[in-house]
Amino acid sequence: MIFRTLFLGFALFTAAFTAGSQENTSEVYIVHTNDIHGHIKCYADGTGGFSNYCLYLKDLRAAGKCDILMDTGDLVHKGDFIDKNSGGEATFMLFDLLGYDAFIPGNNELKENFDQYLKFRELLKAPMLVINIKKGDDLIGDAPYVFLERKGIKFCIMGLSFCGDTEYLSSFKGWEDIVFLAPLEAVEEKVAEVRPFCDILILGSHNGTEFDRKVLGAAPEIDLLISGHDHARSSSVFKGDSGERIFEAGCYLTDLGHITLVIDDATKKIASGEQILVNIEKRTGKDPLGSKIRKLDKKYNKEGRKVIGVLEESLSGFADSAAFTAGCFIRATKAKCAVINDGTERELLRKGRITVEMVYMKSPYKNNVVVCEMTPEFFNKMKEDLRDKKNILFYGNPGDSGKISVAMDAFMADVLGLKAEDTGITVQKAQIDFLTGKK
Repeated sequence: MIFRTLFLGFALFTAAFTAGSQENTSEVYIVHTNDIHGHIKCYADGTGGFSNYCLYLKDLRAAGKCDILMDTGDLVHKGDFIDKNSGGEATFMLFDLLGYDAFIPGNNELKENFDQYLKFRELLKAPMLVINIKKGDDLIGDAPYVFLERKGIKFCIMGLSFCGDTEYLSSFKGWEDIVFLAPLEAVEEKVAEVRPFCDILILGSHNGTEFDRKVLGAAPEIDLLISGHDHARSSSVFKGDSGERIFEAGCYLTDLGHITLVIDDATKKIASGEQILVNIEKRTGKDPLGSKIRKLDKKYNKEGRKVIGVLEESLSGFADSAAFTAGCFIRATKAKCAVINDGTERELLRKGRITVEMVYMKSPYKNNVVVCEMTPEFFNKMKEDLRDKKNILFYGNPGDSGKISVAMDAFMADVLGLKAEDTGITVQKAQIDFLTGKK
């Protein structure tokens, strides 16, 4: 029933496009994902995950609704224990079975020793497309772009990988001679190189929609930009050169992006189109990946299945999740207050049984809890100075005299330039101990 409803939606917006366009047109369908972050297994409610997604793709292909399949990066890390304990290799192995046409590596593919990045390239048959990063004299991808012909229309897909914190990325082993090219110049150069040889030019970028607007400003010849990195969810209608041309499909494989392009057969240009986000609901049917995922879960998730507690209510948002973490830190350290970056909260714990794996998916970063000694005056001034930093949240009442202990993670203390005492308690253990009731 879900899938029938989905295709009723496809039929409605396709009919609307056809009615408003020339009679001689072709429809091309692009399916895209981004920022999957190792979310291989379904959620507790049965949604999401590679198995459901594989069944969606199977039906889309059978209906002729998937001509191009592409992903714009951050396939690995911060996910379930299959991804975590296989170093991302199991994720790439399963992803390869889905039959992608192109992959643009994100910053999480680059946050590896170079040999591990090469292992990812080896596991994936789809070309890794990179125009902006060199190691020595060579680009680090399989190619800067790929040409595809679909329904008599020549497409070119090129890949703009991450170009943010380049100093940090180049600190990993094997990346010492890495060169990050100026991204806008790299795009302009490759666009000029390929534009005469394709009808439709698509750029996949792992840099977020705000940066990608600058990319389109520098290279307006790009017909379509599939974005990633900032986990945005976009749904829009566009026509020719007007309107929105940047599309992204959220994160964690909760949705897939489905773009319908109506192409004028005479000019081979986009007459109109639309992206919709399709929620990856629980699916039934013969699952080609199910047995493989179960075997991998058995191999890599021995400790993650342990139930450590029960939540009476779901954490309703990331501020709520950060408050939960703050409470765990204060309990673990006996501190009076806590400071939390809600950007480290990657998943929301849901009502019901909580496993070790769920805690690591909520808080995936390797970090210890630390304690900083300060006066209430200093705490309040720090809070006031950082009031515009909406992601940094303060908890507890410091009082008005004496010295107080403030708990936070080691990374936060380093960012704030505070002297801190390491408790030796990991961020995850503080939460696990709270959930198990361990003193």
